Amino acid sequence: MEAAERDRQMAASLAAESLYEGSAFHLQQSAEKALKALLLKLGRESRTHSCVQMEKMLRSAGLDTTSITAACRKLDGHYIMSRYPNGVGGPPADFYGEETVKELEECREKIAGFVREHI
Repeated sequence: MEAAERDRQMAASLAAESLYEGSAFHLQQSAEKALKALLLKLGRESRTHSCVQMEKMLRSAGLDTTSITAACRKLDGHYIMSRYPNGVGGPPADFYGEETVKELEECREKIAGFVREHI
């Protein structure tokens, strides 16, 4: 969870500098690391970078994950898209703005809250 929090802080710092594509990536990373922390707490390990796949693992462990399903889906799209021009068809900076980051912050917080509730 400490690593997840540091990624959240990096996301906030990048957003403050209008580096929205970097912020989006770190928000996805923050959610990913939080989900991995919960899986470890449950005695399961995950080597994926996909929040969606980890959400499925948590569901198979008996947790009701319906409250985070949409947030996982939304964040996962930014793991590659926020970093690689061939992921979006041009420089990622051209595709990211404050509104997108605010939406991703909400998704990350929903997942972090879910994890805190179950850890």
